[in-house]
Amino acid sequence: AGLQIYKFGRSCSIPFPQPGFKVESPFEAIKENLKKGLHTLVFLDIQPNKLMTANEAMQILLDIAKKKKSKVLDNKEIVVVARAGSEEPLVKFGRINDLIEVEFGGPMHTLIIPSKLHFKEKEYLERLK
Repeated sequence: AGLQIYKFGRSCSIPFPQPGFKVESPFEAIKENLKKGLHTLVFLDIQPNKLMTANEAMQILLDIAKKKKSKVLDNKEIVVVARAGSEEPLVKFGRINDLIEVEFGGPMHTLIIPSKLHFKEKEYLERLK
């Protein structure tokens, strides 16, 4: 995705919500990394016969932010990676509120929540819009 590897903080995973229980620790990891100026690699849940999409993950994060009355993801630019390592990979960069509406195709998906971008990182990501 063109991001500097040394600027990544702790990664996290977003699990599928269970009835009456939604894990909030991925949101906290993202928030903490952003506070430290670090990017976050976000892995998405894999269940038998069910793979989380980037769209589902973004919605979960936005729901947690709303519940916590946090503005950390408001208008936040993120990266969506689909099918990394395959013959048909897709990498998209944009605002979370815009990307949540995009169809990214088949699995597997992951998210990257960038922190403050170096001008070279920003330059590269702008080509992915």
